[in-house]
Amino acid sequence: IKASSPKVQGLEEFSGPAKAIEESTLVMRDNVDKPKIVIKETKTISPLIADLVQTSKKVAASLTDGTAQNKLIKAAQTLHGSRTHMINAAKAAAAKTPGCEEDLKKACDEVIQHTKKLVSVASRVLPQESATPELKSQNDLLVNAAKSLALSTSQLILASKVVSARPKDSTGHHQLSNSAKEVTDAIQALLNA
Repeated sequence: IKASSPKVQGLEEFSGPAKAIEESTLVMRDNVDKPKIVIKETKTISPLIADLVQTSKKVAASLTDGTAQNKLIKAAQTLHGSRTHMINAAKAAAAKTPGCEEDLKKACDEVIQHTKKLVSVASRVLPQESATPELKSQNDLLVNAAKSLALSTSQLILASKVVSARPKDSTGHHQLSNSAKEVTDAIQALLNA
């Protein structure tokens, strides 16, 4: 059964670029020691993130729920900060600055995590805001809750990888804790749908 989500086309505006960002970021992360690839992928990722942040601002401006607006804008700002960190780390890697490879890997992990977080926030606020009561079926609610759970689970896995790579990193443990809470919340949302 194919679920339809009328008037929730805004979610595709997030998930499409997010997938491209993740794919390019993973390529960069796997090639931090290759300046040409780092430069190429940075040129791909940076405008995609900038466009995604602009889309977030436009969508947030169209929302009537102030809390939803704030969540979407905050997630976009966090992603923008990750973009800045990634660009600076990529410049250092391209210049072959000693010790910059780990910083670039960390920046790539942040970009992926914050991109997924933005899509997760969008998936939670858009259906509530844009679907009318007549169009919002039980099937749509279940599909959206399942998508949110899948995104939250991806964030949890990424945070687990960060912690396993750097067990003493308190930031990684904080990300892992937050991701676990998001999975728990997403499971609850799925059960309530």
